[in-house]
Amino acid sequence: MTVAPVIPNEPVQINLKTTKQIPSTRNSISNNSSSITSAMGSTLSRIVAKKEKVLREKEKAPTTNGVTSPAATKPTNALTNGPAHSVAHPPVPHPAGYSPLAHARSPTLPIDLAQTGGNTIGDAITETLSEAHSKPVDLSAVRTFPLDYQLTYLAEGAANVIYRISAADGQELEPRYRQKLLRLRKALPSASPNHPAFESLQNRFWPLLPPGSTISTVLEHLPAGLIDRENARLKAMEATPGARKESRHGLYLAPDETFAFLLEDMTPHPLLANHTGPEVLVEFKPKWLVQSPSAPPNARRCRTCALRLRKLAQAKKKGKAVPKDILKSAYCPFDLESGDPDRVRKAVVKMLHGKGALKLPVGLPPLTEEQWEVLTTRTTTCLLQNDLIKKLAELQRDLDQQGLITTLQNYEEGSMAEEDLEGAVGKLATCMTLRDLTLFLKVDLHPEVTDAVKLRIGDLDLKSPGKGKADYWVRTEKVLIEEGWYTGGEDRSVLPDGVAGREEVESWCTL
Repeated sequence: MTVAPVIPNEPVQINLKTTKQIPSTRNSISNNSSSITSAMGSTLSRIVAKKEKVLREKEKAPTTNGVTSPAATKPTNALTNGPAHSVAHPPVPHPAGYSPLAHARSPTLPIDLAQTGGNTIGDAITETLSEAHSKPVDLSAVRTFPLDYQLTYLAEGAANVIYRISAADGQELEPRYRQKLLRLRKALPSASPNHPAFESLQNRFWPLLPPGSTISTVLEHLPAGLIDRENARLKAMEATPGARKESRHGLYLAPDETFAFLLEDMTPHPLLANHTGPEVLVEFKPKWLVQSPSAPPNARRCRTCALRLRKLAQAKKKGKAVPKDILKSAYCPFDLESGDPDRVRKAVVKMLHGKGALKLPVGLPPLTEEQWEVLTTRTTTCLLQNDLIKKLAELQRDLDQQGLITTLQNYEEGSMAEEDLEGAVGKLATCMTLRDLTLFLKVDLHPEVTDAVKLRIGDLDLKSPGKGKADYWVRTEKVLIEEGWYTGGEDRSVLPDGVAGREEVESWCTL
């Protein structure tokens, strides 16, 4: 992917080629982080080893047309007492040292993770999140991607690389591959393989969201040799300055991955445009659209704004410079969800100035003032007229009504049954995914076009509470509460120059 030099506030251009009761630790306080990683370490290792063994056995099972036959696997679902699924979800291990006794609701949060005891909580939650609760993927219907098709590097994130697809010289693409992108998974130990990730998408998220609201995604089988070929190309790119971000060097595609995602192409491609005007892509995360259930009753900031300010303070502590456009681009999610035209537009204006929010095809000159107005108005109108933001806010509210801190405190006090705890954490994982998804809007800038905006949801990879994530979620809430970031009671001296003013800081939220 060829990317134009990133100038602050300028768009990026894309080149298109069941258990014993655990004793309470209410009076035990420990902030020693080492205790957090020790209490359930052996259990976690056992869970991971067991699950990985199951996955390896599935990979060795008989295959049909290059994919694992559903008849070859016979997993059970003991937790739901439902029918066995053809393929289980991958391991979603509980974080080492995690305990349901770790935190309380109040700003002074008792913690003692070294005296937690009890191993089956982690097992149960792992199993709950590891099993599909609906139909498995029909692997017999999965197509194999043609090895002779060419893949052109388009972009990459922390966990995946995205490619544009083209046919070999003198050939045409099959219709199923036209206006599609291929997403390949990187070799990250925390990443879920694409097959169970697709089951999660199909069984957990698609039923929750309005039909047609998500980026069209199809599971595609990978032919032998494709991953090796593309890894060689990624390594070759690193020898050319600027061809691949230096921060991405050394991490390549997972060699044991046998599936990929075939995605709807949302990039602004001139060859796919309706020729009435230039297309641009707006890409942003709406984040926490309702307040965190753990926030104090006297909170003056939403969770997103509170965390943003704290991150700025942490950056200052580490000697890092504050991005010049931070005040200009830091929108509040509550404005997006408000339904008030003025507030939504204010959020859109800020969002469009965020780094990487706007992407243009290479060759398109900077937007004119008129085009900026068209873009701002159409994005605002789309978010007001489409109920997707309201739906996401409703789901976030319903899936996490108490917050993880209160949920764990209720279990510690004996007011929550273990199976209820399992279900609550499962819902929380879904909710955290909805809090970190991405919205993509492809916008036609021709002033006379009526149906000018295509809105889709992407980045619905399940946020597992394993690998230390649940602990991170609780720690984040604890810090925001104890240091006063929700209430505006933080130490203003820790804020960087330019954001320490009372008026500037409080303008970031609209509680």
